[in-house]
Amino acid sequence: MKELENYWKVFIAFLEEAGNELHTVQINGNRNFNWQVSIKDGNIIGVEVNNLGNEPFLPNNVFYETIQLLIESPNHEALFGNVFSHRLGEEELGLRSVEGHVASVVYGKEIGSTILMRITPIKYLLREANICSFMGGYLRLNQDIIFDLDETGAIRN
Repeated sequence: MKELENYWKVFIAFLEEAGNELHTVQINGNRNFNWQVSIKDGNIIGVEVNNLGNEPFLPNNVFYETIQLLIESPNHEALFGNVFSHRLGEEELGLRSVEGHVASVVYGKEIGSTILMRITPIKYLLREANICSFMGGYLRLNQDIIFDLDETGAIRN
């Protein structure tokens, strides 16, 4: 559990450093998306993105659960999951894929449901935070990350 807490501290520090400014992530070629930290009552509650249509909010739990999935997965990697023409629980969109896990655990979707594709902002923001990398349809936890924590367990600047 300590490992998850450390990765989570790194992600939250990344969001805190980003502040309330609008950020752009270059995807490939001329494609990109914008994101901004969402704050309520002084607390970071998630991220707003402009590439998810009428559901632009990704709560913190999306990223927390993705990190947890990667920690628990063999080789610390998980398939993205294919939401196109597949339903939750099918081989291409299993519960141990990032899309399947997030849909099931965070959004409460049931086996057989169709789901919204959220992998693009998830994988790019976790990569921007240096928590993971991705290639060939897999998200892989960065196990080389150095947790620079002070005596209270907070991330050092």
